[in-house]
Amino acid sequence: MAETHRMANPVKLCQATLGLALVLLLLLAACRSGSLPTSQPTAVTPTFVLDDGASDAAPPREMPEHPGGAYGFTHFVFQQLGDGVLTTLVEGPRGVQVRVPYSLPDLQEIVSSSTAVPAELQMSRADLERLVEQLETLRAATDRYQDVEAAVADGYVKVTDEVPNMGAHYQHQGYIDDGIFNLEEPEGLLYVKDTADEWQLRGTFFLLPREAVGDMHPDTFAGPLDNWHMHYSLCVPEVALLDGCEMSGGIPVQSSPWMVHAWVRDDNPLGVFHMWNPNIPPFADEDSIRSDRNRAVSVAEPGSFTATIANFELPTIEIEAGHEVSSLNVDGVPHTVTSGSNGTADGAFDSGILGAGFSFAQSSATPASFPTHAPFTHR
Repeated sequence: MAETHRMANPVKLCQATLGLALVLLLLLAACRSGSLPTSQPTAVTPTFVLDDGASDAAPPREMPEHPGGAYGFTHFVFQQLGDGVLTTLVEGPRGVQVRVPYSLPDLQEIVSSSTAVPAELQMSRADLERLVEQLETLRAATDRYQDVEAAVADGYVKVTDEVPNMGAHYQHQGYIDDGIFNLEEPEGLLYVKDTADEWQLRGTFFLLPREAVGDMHPDTFAGPLDNWHMHYSLCVPEVALLDGCEMSGGIPVQSSPWMVHAWVRDDNPLGVFHMWNPNIPPFADEDSIRSDRNRAVSVAEPGSFTATIANFELPTIEIEAGHEVSSLNVDGVPHTVTSGSNGTADGAFDSGILGAGFSFAQSSATPASFPTHAPFTHR
């Protein structure tokens, strides 16, 4: 039986739906652009504050002074749009998120075996069994759409070309408008052309209008693995500030619906709900996808870098003596940046607690090597 969650006050969202298609085209452009725009790194400075009672959809009250984050890998993405830095993505839920590289076959293997559920999944066996049941229901329900003509006949419309590591997006306007989460009626399907130039079904995605489900992270799939996200502050088709958008011939998109991918057709080594799939063209290994999307190191000035703290990780960085490294926390929880290794500080530097959006800059006048602790959360 299909699992259906009927949301309060279903509404029409034609403008938001248009925004989604254009957002996906912007993501395609972002994949090809190389790196985010950058600016001068800052000292230890609070750059935004998260309200204690803020919703999962809420962007920060204040923006950082320079861009940071990466689509699919961080809680927030900040981009330089025109003369300012704006939040262009929020991924829920607010606070600590669970990001683990378990594909559907991985989860099925755990369920079918007698081994304990890995602690990093942060799920009970009952929740994991329920999640696998949901994903298998979704897979079975979309078997009929392996023929793209069947999808078109049922009302799915192609809204993007093939987005790198995603595929071409086909979406169903009626399923979007009704505000219902239904495993047998996903709002979107992902297709890739094979060597014979035929469309092959590779994945699915869900869209829930914000006006229908509210500002809190959608409660849909069992467990904490489905990090739904929302896009903000876009003027399309050009990437620009919203001010003067319509005068310039653009379409202002204040915020998109909640959305998430579910890779039930293809094994995704980044995770069943991850935004990107290395097995979707252009083919790449996991490290290459992460490196390309992460924008973890962005040039601030010749020889200096801005590194984003994401998922308790910092990249390895090499710079010339006398230049700065600025670390920006783009997670939704506090972290620290401390010189040392194996859990022991060596006293070279310590940022203290960096709230979400805080940054910390350090430099060395002479050549030196500083091992850095993996950032940790303060609760």
